[in-house]
Formats: sequence, structure tokens, C-alpha cells
Amino acid sequence: MDNSYDAEFEIRKHAIISFLQGNLTQKQIYESLNKNRYWFEYWFQQYQRLGIEGLRTKKQGYPKGKSRKYSTRLINEIVNIRKRLEENSREYYYGAERIVQEFINLGYSKNVIPSVAYIKKVLSQQGCVKETKLKNYTPLKGYPESFLESVGLLCQIDFIGYKRIHNSNYPIHFLALAYRELKYGYIWRIIAERSSIIMPLLFEFWQNNPKPTVAQMDNDWAFAGSGSAKGTISHMARFLLAVGIVPLFIPEASPWRNGAVEGLASIFSRKFWQKHEFNSLAHIDKELKVFNHRTKAYKIERLNLDLSKYERIPKKRSFSKKLITSYKFKDSDIIYFIRLGRSFNRYTGVKVLNYKITIPDEFLNHYILIKLHITSGRVFLYQETEDKQLIEIKKSKSKLKI
Repeated sequence: MDNSYDAEFEIRKHAIISFLQGNLTQKQIYESLNKNRYWFEYWFQQYQRLGIEGLRTKKQGYPKGKSRKYSTRLINEIVNIRKRLEENSREYYYGAERIVQEFINLGYSKNVIPSVAYIKKVLSQQGCVKETKLKNYTPLKGYPESFLESVGLLCQIDFIGYKRIHNSNYPIHFLALAYRELKYGYIWRIIAERSSIIMPLLFEFWQNNPKPTVAQMDNDWAFAGSGSAKGTISHMARFLLAVGIVPLFIPEASPWRNGAVEGLASIFSRKFWQKHEFNSLAHIDKELKVFNHRTKAYKIERLNLDLSKYERIPKKRSFSKKLITSYKFKDSDIIYFIRLGRSFNRYTGVKVLNYKITIPDEFLNHYILIKLHITSGRVFLYQETEDKQLIEIKKSKSKLKI
């Protein structure tokens, strides 16, 4: 009989005998074995019906925990590959898809390599995966997910919380960009969180990588501009429009709406920053270059991406301040905002460029998509319905002074 079955039999026999001898209570017994009351009561009834032999598990079908298709050696190889990838300081991805790639690199034939689903199952059974419990939350209505999926290539831009190294008191800042559709991104170390610093970096990046249709950002002053002046278009928004990208600002205090870039920031923190002990900025820059290269290469290989079909900023163009200061808005230039309907004293409204716009009270605590036509100052407000349709809920009568 299989050793695992014998071991379970001995555990049950020990539990029942201990109870019959009066050494321990039921609760003390099943808690010491990390079992529950129902487990004890079931096997005690089996003992009363059939005696000691009733505590044995009948071997039915294929033994639990054994694979019909894959050998124990292959299962051990999955675990060993995972450990090797985790221990390699320059490996930042070691999920099931990455393990499949490693099997290929090791020369395994396709009919031997286990499926992604099976590798995930093995990793879970072997305790290689840490489960993340999601907090319960009540979703608010009308967030324009379908609209965001339809706008074309969308990238998200955000700052990563500053870091420090042990021999310096100065904060170290990082900028992150992630493509939602392409599933890859890039991270820069920057001197400070200023638009004047990040715009040249993005300009050069989009000369060598796909230029997005829409750039999604939060409402940080470096992105959105002044928090008090009315009708001011930020330098960042001007820059994006000048290179043919539509700016989109997510709801205030809602970082989770930038899920792609937040995910990249999480990988950066867990698999880059916590994995190395940095002693200088040069050391950070050296390893960050490797991190960015491997992130892009991994995603391109995994998703079989063809980046050549996407538009880029022409290399003959160069970045300068005049690109922003001398840019004249076109009739086609628009900016999107996503806002949550809020209560302003006696009315419900949303805030755009520090202007308050009233909306029907029925849209309190509902998400509103706002389209601002810059040259005309006209504002159009929409909500996405449950059947994923955008409905116009208001067209502003007055024009915003830009």
C-alpha cells in the first residue's frame, strides 16, 4: 500500500486510541493534528462501524497527489527551475510561463514540457506561490472600462515612491511607464518629480518604442499642473498633444486605476529593489538597465509581440522647450478626465481644471467621463452604461476659459 495511505492510517489510529484512553479531549486531538471536528467525528464513526480497519482509506482510482501524465522527476524539475530563477539576482520573472521558456532553453521536447496550468498547480501544491488576499470593496458605477479598451494603444505613467540607499540620506526618485495592451514597460531613475525632467525621457523613449494613442496619468502636479489656477493646461499635457498623444487623467486619489503601471512598480519593488543591496547610483543605473531589457524581452517573447507596426516619434525630431511653449492648440486637440460625481454644498458636480461643473443629482458617486475640446473650451460629459455604451449626460452651455 502507498506510504501516504499508511501514514494517514497511523495518524487516525493514534487520534482514536488517544481519545479512547482518555488522555486528551476531541478538540485537543484534532487541533494538535491541524484537523477539524468533522474529520475526527467521521473517522470515529468509521472506527465504531468497522473497527481499526475502518480507519484505512480505500484506494480508489488514481492515488491523490500523483500525476497521470508527468513523472515525479519532472515535477521536481519544475520546482528546481523555479528556485533557480528566484535565486538569480538578474531574473525578475519566474511564473509558469517563464518556467515553460526555461524548459525549452534546457532542450526539453514539446511533448514532454508540462502545460502552464499544470505548472501553476505544481507550484501551488509545493508551496512556491504566495497567495494575495484581495480586500472586499463595493464597485462604483459607470467607470468607462470599455471606452479605455477602444481608444487604441494606451500607456500609463506614474512615479514610484522614492527609495533610499544605506549610505545616503537623499531620496531616490523613479518614473514608470507601462503599456496596458502590450504588457511591458520601462522605469527611469530621475533627479526629481518634475515635468521638465520627465518630458525629454519620454520623447526619446517614444522615438524607439511604440507611441501610444492615449497617455493615462494621475493628478500629480507634475502631470496635471496647478492645483488652484483655473483653466491652466499643464506642460505635460501640452507636450503630449504636441507629439500627437491624447492626455487622460484618472479620478483623484485612485492609484489602482493605473493598474498596469502599479503592477510594474510592484515587480520593481519586490523583484528589483528588494533583491539587490545597492551602494551607489551607478550600481542602481547598471542593474536598472538589465531589468528594463529583460522585462521587455520577456514580454515580447511571451506574447509574441510585433512592435514594428506601431507609430513612433520620428528620430529626426529633437526635444526642446519650444516644442511646448510654441505649440498652438489644434481644433482636434482634446483632453479626457475621469471624475467621480461629488457633492458640492447644495449641488452635485465634477471638477475639471479647477472649474466646478454641475451634473444631475442621480450621478452622485458615479464615474463621469469628461471630454474637453481645448480650442473651444466646450466640455462634454458621458457615463458608461452596464451594456458598455457611452451616453451623454450633459453638454456644458458655457465655455471654460483656457
